[in-house]
Amino acid sequence: MVETLSNHPPEHHCADTLAGLADFRVRFHVTKEDLLPVLAEPIEHTFADGTKIRVAAGVAVPSGAEQSIARGTSITVPVPSERVARSYKPGTPFVDEGGDGQFAPLDGHALSYDGRTLAEDGLFGNSFGLRRFGTTERSDGPLVTVRNPCLEATVRVSAERLHKHRLGLYAMKEPSARGLDPDMIRRRAVLLGVLPSPCDPESVLFDVDELWGPLTADSEIVEASDAGGLGLEGTSRGATSHTVRPGAAIWFADGRSAGLVTRDHCFTTAPHDEGGRRCFDAPLSRGNSAVLALCFAPDDLEGVTRDSSSYGWGYASTSVANVRPATAEIEGSLDKDFIGRIVRSHIEEIRYCYNQALTKDAALAGRITIEFTIGATGSVSASTVADTTPADDAVGTCAVKAVKRWKFPKPDGGGNVVVRYPFVLAPG
Repeated sequence: MVETLSNHPPEHHCADTLAGLADFRVRFHVTKEDLLPVLAEPIEHTFADGTKIRVAAGVAVPSGAEQSIARGTSITVPVPSERVARSYKPGTPFVDEGGDGQFAPLDGHALSYDGRTLAEDGLFGNSFGLRRFGTTERSDGPLVTVRNPCLEATVRVSAERLHKHRLGLYAMKEPSARGLDPDMIRRRAVLLGVLPSPCDPESVLFDVDELWGPLTADSEIVEASDAGGLGLEGTSRGATSHTVRPGAAIWFADGRSAGLVTRDHCFTTAPHDEGGRRCFDAPLSRGNSAVLALCFAPDDLEGVTRDSSSYGWGYASTSVANVRPATAEIEGSLDKDFIGRIVRSHIEEIRYCYNQALTKDAALAGRITIEFTIGATGSVSASTVADTTPADDAVGTCAVKAVKRWKFPKPDGGGNVVVRYPFVLAPG
């Protein structure tokens, strides 16, 4: 029996073939032969032209192709057969310390290794991005090292692309600079967690210029790209989406127990009824047409009726308490984007604290700011309430305890990082 990986496991996993089920712990009974071949150990190979590829354990190796490894793109590198297995021990990601920002694609200037083009679309299409880690000057042209959590590549780069990266010309200064559509900016903002998703409604419509600042403040957001295919667009007036919360039981359509929900998940498609339960077709992986029916008790579903507005982000009829992170103040050498992602991954813990208080006062609302210190190891060494408007002190006490358990990357160069993170609270 195997289980799907949760979206934020304690260990780092590079096998993501069931990424569409990342919010669920679903049990499957499979034979060993049905498991996908993966790297049991990391590999590293240097080619004759000076380029180099490192790949982490857990990256899939297509069956029968010992020289082709796929993780969003195809990497051709020799793979010793003894490094391939049907399982692997989770490890740590390739470190993100020492990078100088996201190394963006540039049309007509592809990266290459061993005479092959590095297909960047898949590599850049992951939540961590692809970051640059130094340049090697050679008589036959520069090499640049780029890295995501599961792959590091020292590859050839054109002098023009490297020059533009150094000048920071990828960072856009304002939406009008490229004629961007405001709706497209908002869809990108949802993916980054700046705005709530369709299953986390917010009644306030944001001004584009006001929103653009948080999106480009660290000069690492390169494109306000479309979010098509992720269920964030194409919904009509009055469409209903459903959210399931962590701990909810999952059943297969035939009535067998399937597992538990591990993280908030939003279904934007209509459910179908099976044996008194409501079932949704969940993709086995993102971009894959194969689906698996996951069923839930009706009481475990929270419905959100969406109503189109001038930007397509109006909502009505929900009982979900709204907790929205606001702009943080950060002192120290740790990327604000990483801090934001980790805070947003724990937002349900803050919502839990707020929900507890709402049981005593259904109108409780306001803003609470938690100040916490990230130590040299990435652990939170101190946490306190810096400011609060809700009258119920229990919200702050609960939130402070939650933040103390969070884990962050190690700050660059050691030392402490002090963060003041506000959360806006509003009842559903």
